[in-house]
Amino acid sequence: MGLNLFAQGLAAHPFSRLFDRLFHGRRKRAQARIKRKFAEALMLAGNGKRAPYLVRRLSGFEHRLLLVSAIELLRVMRGAPAARIVRLLGRYQARETLGAWMHHQNPALRALAAEGLGHMGDSQGCLALGRALHDDDHHVRIAAAESLIKLGVAPPQDELMAALEVGGEPPARLWRMLDAMRANHPDPSRRAKDDFQLNEAAVLA
Repeated sequence: MGLNLFAQGLAAHPFSRLFDRLFHGRRKRAQARIKRKFAEALMLAGNGKRAPYLVRRLSGFEHRLLLVSAIELLRVMRGAPAARIVRLLGRYQARETLGAWMHHQNPALRALAAEGLGHMGDSQGCLALGRALHDDDHHVRIAAAESLIKLGVAPPQDELMAALEVGGEPPARLWRMLDAMRANHPDPSRRAKDDFQLNEAAVLA
């Protein structure tokens, strides 16, 4: 009797793992399908068109996927379409949700929230991003730094590097953003010039 139960347990265990994998796969496919619909709706909204998929009450799960889809889309959208999407997100309490995500135990979600707050661009978001420069997770700190640079409110480069605790050169994308920040410094005397500009100035002299 005991051996039979043990054998049944061994047989049930692989089936349980298979069921878990199937359920997880189905959930991921459902998420991808909903995110795709949100991305299409957000693109319509960005182009000033009505997005029927958004004219309804969203569940908490859908609300999270909407924000994730919007952040991923705003990585590549600029100008008036991006501004329309950001205004639309205001109807879904995006700032409040992203602010709450900044305190989540999952660092990937905190990093995504830091990126999202860079698109929203309000004073409360900037305060949260400033605090995130001292987050325990490296990716969260980098995302916060990129957002602060994008918003034009980053601390001086030396302070920023010290806060990020970057050993050696910072990641390539952040390095490019820092170069752009130095090149467009509000004080003309502190703007950095690239090698081409310096060589050109030497030839002219």
